[in-house]
Amino acid sequence: MPTGSVDGLVSGLDTTTIISQLMAIEKQPQDALKTKQTDANQMVAVYQALNTKFAALGSAAQTISRVADWRAMKATSSSTNVTASATAAASTGSLSFTVTQLSRAGSVATTGTVASTSVVVANGPLLLCRGADVLGFAGLTAGAGLTVGAHTVEVTQATAGATQTGTAAVGANTTIGAGATLAVTVDGVAKTYTIAAGTYSAAQLATAVGTASGGDLTASVDGSGKLVLTTTHEGSAATLAVTGGSAAATLQLDTAAPATAGTDGAVSVDGGAAITVASAGSGISQALAGANGTINASFAGGLRLGQASLVNVDTGNGSLAAVVDAVNASGAGMSAAAVNTGGGYRLQFSSTTTGAASNVSVDPQHLTAGLNAFSTVQAGRDAVIRIGEGPGAYEVRSADDSLNDVLPGVTLQLGAADPDTVVTVNVTQDGNALADKVSALVDAANQAVSFIAARSSYDPDTKQAGVFLSDGLARTLQSRVYSAISDVVAGAKLGAPGSAGIALVKDGTITFDRSAFLAAYAKDPDGVAGLFRAGGSGTDSHVSFLTASASTKAGTYAVHVTQAATQAEADGTALSGAGLVAGETIDVRIGGATGTTASYTAAAGATLDTVAGGLNAAFAEKGLALSAQVVAGKLVVRSAGYGSGSSFEVRTSAVGGAGEQTGLASAANVWEGHSGTGQVLVAPASDTTLGGLALTVTATAAGDYGSFTYTPGAAMRLNMVASGATDFANGAITNAINSQQGVIRDLAAQIADWDQRLELRQNLLRTQFANLETALGKLKDQSNWLAGQLASLPTGGA
Repeated sequence: MPTGSVDGLVSGLDTTTIISQLMAIEKQPQDALKTKQTDANQMVAVYQALNTKFAALGSAAQTISRVADWRAMKATSSSTNVTASATAAASTGSLSFTVTQLSRAGSVATTGTVASTSVVVANGPLLLCRGADVLGFAGLTAGAGLTVGAHTVEVTQATAGATQTGTAAVGANTTIGAGATLAVTVDGVAKTYTIAAGTYSAAQLATAVGTASGGDLTASVDGSGKLVLTTTHEGSAATLAVTGGSAAATLQLDTAAPATAGTDGAVSVDGGAAITVASAGSGISQALAGANGTINASFAGGLRLGQASLVNVDTGNGSLAAVVDAVNASGAGMSAAAVNTGGGYRLQFSSTTTGAASNVSVDPQHLTAGLNAFSTVQAGRDAVIRIGEGPGAYEVRSADDSLNDVLPGVTLQLGAADPDTVVTVNVTQDGNALADKVSALVDAANQAVSFIAARSSYDPDTKQAGVFLSDGLARTLQSRVYSAISDVVAGAKLGAPGSAGIALVKDGTITFDRSAFLAAYAKDPDGVAGLFRAGGSGTDSHVSFLTASASTKAGTYAVHVTQAATQAEADGTALSGAGLVAGETIDVRIGGATGTTASYTAAAGATLDTVAGGLNAAFAEKGLALSAQVVAGKLVVRSAGYGSGSSFEVRTSAVGGAGEQTGLASAANVWEGHSGTGQVLVAPASDTTLGGLALTVTATAAGDYGSFTYTPGAAMRLNMVASGATDFANGAITNAINSQQGVIRDLAAQIADWDQRLELRQNLLRTQFANLETALGKLKDQSNWLAGQLASLPTGGA
């Protein structure tokens, strides 16, 4: 409001002070409103601080309110050379092993040197490859039109040799006389092998037969004790027949059995269509054409599943320095270095990752200046631990020095190899980690209730009352916290949280006895967990508790299943004949285009049982949780799990007419998806009673499955209290803050109205006092005039 001076010039009155005093009286109602506004703002600040306390309580409660939160595990190692860590998925147990070797990266270097890094050593692109040898390739070189940049060669189906299996088990001890022979036809060529005389165990006999073949065959004994002969040459071009020989009968081999053929492999270049490999073995080569050019492959043996990474590098001006820089800038998982040996520079390539699949090979066709020959500097190798000793011992390998899930949920980080030292890793429940969570929960609860208590008292000396002294909301929240953390938990074996070290003391604080908690947890982990976490039980064995939310109300509820869970499933069609009319490649993948694909190519005439067996082998190779089987004359691929999370896709190369092919897909070369329905029954979040409750239902048919009783433990109850207080939409504290802010807005509007009213009143007073001065001025002028007139009148003389 304006405060300009209008002090009286005529009257001599201090009108500024008079108006100010009058306005102070006029402002008293507005001042009362401003006091209320200040009090409301202070209350909002206190409620916001209280909201922060209960939000912290909710956060602490959430860390220990679910079933999964009580899966606290720890792993310890007996050796500083091995660090062990465990996740909630770990199970208690122990494992002893020795660290045989650490992993390392593959590396090769030129056998020749050049005088300086400026020497031109390349006259074209340089193709580098990592991981080709473990797939069965002796080498991969650039072919026609191969583009510069990254490439992949993936074996999607392994080759296999032709096999002949004995008709009966060989003896536990078999004697082979001098001059014993075995006549076979390998790849159409008749051959006769002479087996060394001696008495052999079954395994030794297989070794002797393999040795006699001179590398043509491998021999093994299957699970039933039968001798199995397999050609080292693999693919459908490989054939094998046993035709005779004096040892054939002793070996239980059928000389009248027809010749068998091997299994073709499939290779994809840069993710393109499968390329059939019908002949794989030492000295055999094949051009692999892809969308980005051709890669020429030479085979070291049969093909095995996996992927090799390649990069075709533009070498710039071709100098040694340019080659090194170009490779290092390619981002291909391989590095280059020009190494000064003191007598010149060698060109060295190394994998940036470790493992047996990290060996590097180089296509030397565009290398010059004597740098076109390479030797292995270091072979890539896996980290290896050996479990046990003697004939039953076995190894576990990893591409790097971190071994995951050797024990479920446990990671072993290897720091050093020491084959002579036994390392023992123990996995136990981590009571201390849980005690930390409970302690944090108690601290958060104490902070919330003490905040309320400190503002709920009356100070007789200052005659000041705390802001919560008459606040029903604060007292209610405090009472709910006490009840949530101390009341008996329905259905819990141990009754109330007091059985696990929780106590209320007279001053209103909550205490936690860590030692008592650890002792109770060591004695009965599930019982202690039941005091805190959410849980429940069903009357039907098909129904079990999974999880709940802060919105879920305790109680007993009927369970009705309208649709039972199903697995993802692809159903084929029955064959009209004994086998497939044409060859068919079946691809099955999980995870979409960037996921994992298993492939199997069935030859024409293959039975559905054969196809199922081939697919199962491919699934096992790729680690896919899928199975194939023949059901009611049809080929069926099915997920191991239930629900949309177990979905997969199928693609087949041949559809054919009715009954001619597997019928797993309706169209050729098109991915078709399949998914099931889950085993989890979830109440929608909008449900004000059951919102967030999730049950696992293993029933295979729809129907009624009894009832389920939900019982929240202390931590979940505190979570419910905190959520009910702080919920953004409808929390009790949120509503209180919103109410106070509404009061503040209303008071602000009233205060603004008073500003206008007071300004008008002050302006009126100023006008009135101004008018008074004007009137007084006129009267004074009249007085002066009259005085002048009177003075001018003649005076009487004597």
